[in-house]
Amino acid sequence: MSCTLVPFSWAAPANVDPHSHCFIKGRSETVIWDYIVDGDTLWLKDGRKVRLASINTPETEHDGLEAEPFGDEATNALRNLLKSSSRLQMQRAEREEDQHGRVLAHLFMPDGRSVEAMLLEKGLAFQLFPDDRNAYNDCFSEREKDARKAGRGVWSTKPVVEISKQPVTPGFHLVSGVVMSVRAPRNSDYYWVDLDGPLVLRVMKSGADERWLRNAIGRKIEARGWIMKSNDPKRQSKKYKPWIMGIYHSLAIKRMN
Repeated sequence: MSCTLVPFSWAAPANVDPHSHCFIKGRSETVIWDYIVDGDTLWLKDGRKVRLASINTPETEHDGLEAEPFGDEATNALRNLLKSSSRLQMQRAEREEDQHGRVLAHLFMPDGRSVEAMLLEKGLAFQLFPDDRNAYNDCFSEREKDARKAGRGVWSTKPVVEISKQPVTPGFHLVSGVVMSVRAPRNSDYYWVDLDGPLVLRVMKSGADERWLRNAIGRKIEARGWIMKSNDPKRQSKKYKPWIMGIYHSLAIKRMN
């Protein structure tokens, strides 16, 4: 296996601001990459499939589905970033694997620069907030904010869906809407946050503050995550919203007013 666990302390190159590029912190594993799947997924030489933990890039063409805007650009950007070196530094996320068995991790160039941060800065990825608060969240948010302000990449297409006015489709989305109610069933691991359209946010209790959510009632919010249509027969009635967005951490919800 082509990997080694090593302690280190990176020093940013003299001409690079370490805060702007989200440099690596702490221990890492040296790995060798083999094949780029798409903008946020790749194979390692040792046979592991790695999914970048804190970003989501637009989809490329697959399974008969057309490529999403900037999906090919994100894949090519990752390939161009990594072509200068076969070796990378990897830190596994707190939740080490996803439901598909892929390793969830943060990848860094040999000089310590974050691969995720560079894709966010190019406007070719959206930031994710998995079930851990990692050391790079604030820096990643700044990189996405810069790209969004400049209208780079995905931000040139106005990707936020206004949930009460636009049709809902499955997959990863950014949505905006007004919070109508917050429910906290005792026998559930989730808060259920109803918006003013056909969507409910299913928010992990372990990653959110109920008081913060309730203070958002009547306010417009922006949320990001994967949307799916419920198969639960109970949710087919008018009492329940037919579409669900899973939220693992309240950082994926932002108040707009």
